[in-house]
Amino acid sequence: DDPTCTYAFTVTSKSEVTVTYDVIVTLPQALPDGVHMTLDGKSAQATDGNTYTFSQAGVLKTDSAGNTCSHELVFTAEEGMTGDSTLPGIIVIVRAEQVD
Repeated sequence: DDPTCTYAFTVTSKSEVTVTYDVIVTLPQALPDGVHMTLDGKSAQATDGNTYTFSQAGVLKTDSAGNTCSHELVFTAEEGMTGDSTLPGIIVIVRAEQVD
């Protein structure tokens, strides 16, 4: 298996309307060649060199069972990569929009 690093987080809403949301991840620098980032198994669209957007990452509903979503942000290095790489200062933003 390729080496991985996983970050789990939860998005919660207290809104009285159903919302859909994107997750935007900003790294201190672009991902090195051979390193990939996924959210819940889906790849992101790079919006610039170090910002990645996961569109429609989740839906939060108004009922108590649907107002929390758990996610896993995973960094995977391709087999055969050598050396250490650190990415301190990762920023995760949730951009929500009301569903009509």
